Amino acid sequence: MAGNVTVAVDLVTAAIATLRETGFTRALLPARLNLAAYLIACDRWEDARECAAEALASAQETQRNVFVACALQSIAAIAALAPDERSPSALENAARILGYVDACIAALGSPRLYTEQQEYDRARAAIDAVLGPVERDRLMLGGAVMSQEQALAATSGHLTA
Repeated sequence: MAGNVTVAVDLVTAAIATLRETGFTRALLPARLNLAAYLIACDRWEDARECAAEALASAQETQRNVFVACALQSIAAIAALAPDERSPSALENAARILGYVDACIAALGSPRLYTEQQEYDRARAAIDAVLGPVERDRLMLGGAVMSQEQALAATSGHLTA
C-alpha cells in the first residue's frame, strides 16, 4: 500500500522460501497470489505469468474457489497489460474473465483487498483504453454467466507468452 512494490516482491519471495522450508504449505497459495499481483505491478510479465499459473493450478487442486478467482484475475490482468499479449482479442478475453471473477467473488461474498483492487482497476483501464467502457461492460456481463470451466478455458492462451 506504500507503493514500494519491489520490496513487497522481495519480502513475499523470502516468505515463500520460508514456507516451503518449514512445510507450512497452507499459506503458499495466498503468498503466490500476492507475488503474482506484485510482479504485475512491476510489469514483470513472464514471472507474473508463471506465478499466476502456479497459483491457479494449486487453487484448482485444493478447490479453493476464491483463490481460483484471484488467479484468474491476475491472468486477465496480464492479458490486458502485457505488451506481448495486448491485442483486441486478448482484451476481450480479459474482460470476460474479469466479469466471471466479479460474479464469483460476489457469490462467495469475498471483497477485493487493496492489491487485488489495484490490479483490477489497472486491467479495466487498459481494456477501456482500447475497447471502451461500453464494450468492456458488455463483455464482462457475458463473462459473469460463464462457468468456472469456461473461465479456465478462456485463460488457456494467456498462460504462455
